[in-house]
Amino acid sequence: MKIDDYERLEFLGDSILNFLIAQHYFTESKDHPQDFQPKQLHKLKTSVVNNVFLSLVLVQRGIHKYILFN
Repeated sequence: MKIDDYERLEFLGDSILNFLIAQHYFTESKDHPQDFQPKQLHKLKTSVVNNVFLSLVLVQRGIHKYILFN
């Protein structure tokens, strides 16, 4: 399968990342569900899954060297 448009892959990657982070917070909060209502879980997830935070992690880990930019 030839992929000319990376936006489709970006969509897939974003969806997978959102799922994994949501699953992590959901699983980690199961012992204290009263402390982690859905609204709070959503805020936790969105604080981690954003361009600024992910860019910082990429640069700190040196992963940015392996990403192709337009």
